[in-house]
Amino acid sequence: TLTLMPDPRVTVSPAALAREFDLAMKVEAARAKDETALKEATRLMDTLAERAKHENKLRSQIAQAMAAISAVSDVPMPGKSPGSRQAPPDNPTSLKVLATKLQKLERAIDGADADPSADVRTSYASLSKMLDGTLKRSELNALDEGLGTTGQSQLGR
Repeated sequence: TLTLMPDPRVTVSPAALAREFDLAMKVEAARAKDETALKEATRLMDTLAERAKHENKLRSQIAQAMAAISAVSDVPMPGKSPGSRQAPPDNPTSLKVLATKLQKLERAIDGADADPSADVRTSYASLSKMLDGTLKRSELNALDEGLGTTGQSQLGR
């Protein structure tokens, strides 16, 4: 029989550790949602790039859609190499920026062995709200309704 015991060096109450675990799981769920949306943005960008090769009439709308996806996700436009040094993202609430921020928050929570501070809880609430806002932006809704590249909902929504 294996018995798990709390680390005697950690003097945090079980309730505080439970709150830390709960917040860590919420952050992980937000990261997974963001990652799903980033993968879908990349897939959609590739699909549109391929479609643009064969659609002369829709080429400008496809380019606009790709620019909107890039602005929201920070996924680079196809054919543009990032170079040796990337510029900072234009959109501080892009999916890539939020992924980085959520990852840093997750590390801070996991490494604390403490009741989540007000700052950490506020950071999670803020990042979660930004992520939801980014996923609901009108550009993404327009892509869902207008292009219909696969018949599936785009960007993980």
